[in-house]
Amino acid sequence: MNVEQLYNQGMAHYQRNHLLEAKDCFLKANSLVSNDPQITRMLATIFAQLGNFQQARPFFEAAIKYSPEEPPIRLLNNYALLLKQLGETEQSIELYKKIIARDTGSAEAWINLGGCYNKIFELSKALECFEKAREIWPDEFHILSRLNFTSRSLCMWDKAEEMAQRLTEIAKSEMAAGRASPVTTHSAFLFSEDGAFLKQIAESRTRQVRELQKKAGMIFEAPKKRTVQGRIRVGYLSAALFRHATAYLIHEMFSHHNRDEFEVFVYALDVTARCPYFDRIKETTEHLHVLNSKNELEIANFVRSHELDVLIDLDGAIRSAKPDVFAMNPAPIQINWLGTPCTTGASWMDYILTDEIIAPKEYEDHYTEKNLRMLDSFFFNSFSSMKIQKTKREQWGLPVDKFVFASFNVNRKIDRKSFETWCEVLTRVDNSILWMLVDDEGALKNLRAAMKDYGVDPDRLIPANRLDIREHVSRLEHADLMLDGFICGAHTTCIEALFANLPVLTCPGETFPSRVAASILKAADMDELVVSSREEFIEKAVEIANSPIELRRLKNHLEDNKDRLPIFDQKKWVQNFEDILYSLVKEY
Repeated sequence: MNVEQLYNQGMAHYQRNHLLEAKDCFLKANSLVSNDPQITRMLATIFAQLGNFQQARPFFEAAIKYSPEEPPIRLLNNYALLLKQLGETEQSIELYKKIIARDTGSAEAWINLGGCYNKIFELSKALECFEKAREIWPDEFHILSRLNFTSRSLCMWDKAEEMAQRLTEIAKSEMAAGRASPVTTHSAFLFSEDGAFLKQIAESRTRQVRELQKKAGMIFEAPKKRTVQGRIRVGYLSAALFRHATAYLIHEMFSHHNRDEFEVFVYALDVTARCPYFDRIKETTEHLHVLNSKNELEIANFVRSHELDVLIDLDGAIRSAKPDVFAMNPAPIQINWLGTPCTTGASWMDYILTDEIIAPKEYEDHYTEKNLRMLDSFFFNSFSSMKIQKTKREQWGLPVDKFVFASFNVNRKIDRKSFETWCEVLTRVDNSILWMLVDDEGALKNLRAAMKDYGVDPDRLIPANRLDIREHVSRLEHADLMLDGFICGAHTTCIEALFANLPVLTCPGETFPSRVAASILKAADMDELVVSSREEFIEKAVEIANSPIELRRLKNHLEDNKDRLPIFDQKKWVQNFEDILYSLVKEY
């Protein structure tokens, strides 16, 4: 075939989402005529979509270099996105600035530039970019969503609440019209305390996935359950096993599976470089497959070929998740766990792994899946194998003679009501300070201004920076009591605190993300730190701060009992989970 025929065939494959076939056609065309801007642009696009960013780079550069005129803004925009993916955020920022110099009305460039600033925690600059984009597209959902995220990260609660109200209106309007909510559950659970609303969002978005599949003629029945002779086959599928909180939490889990009873498969979808957590998963997993270059249909068919008994979704609704794979029913039993603290809303997901604290009977209707309740907590962590250094309080700029309240949740999880409550605690405990993770000078300024409004000396807030994980955990023991947020509370941060012998006080609401710390505390035998109202939260915090004996008891409980507390017993957690899986497969 000649170049034109190969190009046309490649485009036909690309339009049908046959990326590997399209790539082969364009590579053959490129071998016949190198540096053609259209061919190199398609190769750049395909390699980027396949997650092969390093391979995409030279094709982007060739397409830009050999463009007959000024390179198209869309091409430059996509190249800048690639640079961001490769970790070259500063170069990406400079390219976006050049794009904007050519076209100040490019809302897409403003949005993406703001995303770069968010990535390097220059949040005030990010907010300015999103505001510029909003001037161009006043009511565009993606811009409002980013404004919501960034204003929360800056603790600008007036703006955050304005965005939350507008996003809620948009979601409800779209769902009332029978369309998918453009607002994701990940966005909504930062501001919504309504579990039924989160479920509606999830259902509307998964219905859209099913409708698109129907149009494409891609509806798959779940495979028939095989007759189990020998080991039960369990698969874990995730795009979060590389430099992600999920990998950080579960990397030791696979070493505890009983290989006499279970054959374990792990399907990793987004692994682009070395990561110690992924390396540990690879080392301890019987079958690990990296599927970066496969599309959803290819992934589903590959998983199906292994005739699994159970497939576990570790992602839910995270940005890089592939729900279409599960919608193709590659396994007879499919379970939602860990990645997103919410229902998937999907008819093809059979179960969700929870516990009696996360999903008590009165909140069961917030889930479309059937609940599988773990004996202690749904939450697994790999902390019992972590070694941390001992440090001194003075190293962290903390006064040695004051009670240290702490919050190490990311700033976007802090809502007005929670912070106001913490300030009331400070007014009741004179000899105390609040030690907080703060990502941006703008956020610090806003938090201190709020403290002043609530009658608290702003200097009583001591900011903490982001650190390497081991340094971060080592500093936590120098706080006395961690205060949780009310709407979206501490998850990984809670287990980090308990591992460092730092007690956590929480007040769960009705939604999954507000109840995680309560679940973890129950599995640490610390039910007394789970309260049911704002008033009780204040009184309990004050009581602990005024009782050195009670504080010592709480810290000693954590320090002395790690070997027996269910939340740190990795082997027992996996055994309990395997019991559930065994019952499911045998019952099915």
